[in-house]
Amino acid sequence: MHIEISPTAKQQLLTITDYYAEWGGLRSVENLIKKNTDKQKRILKYPKSYPIEPLLAERDIAYRSAIINNHYKMIYRIDGETITISAFWDMRMNPRKLKRMTLY
Repeated sequence: MHIEISPTAKQQLLTITDYYAEWGGLRSVENLIKKNTDKQKRILKYPKSYPIEPLLAERDIAYRSAIINNHYKMIYRIDGETITISAFWDMRMNPRKLKRMTLY
């Protein structure tokens, strides 16, 4: 198995880390990256260990979510031997936005 990160998720993660760098400092960015990396390692080892994202349960593709910290979670899907990280979601946002979001 291997992990791919969608262009949308890459941009979202860059935006999040830029925000953390500006307002929280280097240590907060390092903590966020470490937590994200730890989640990805677990997903590689146990792809179905995180629950199906309830806000996306009605979709044809099963999207799962792993909470990274108090504010963000990683949305991913499994397609054969490929795990695609589709989004990094700010859980403080309106949930309807996630339901309408185009995910890859």
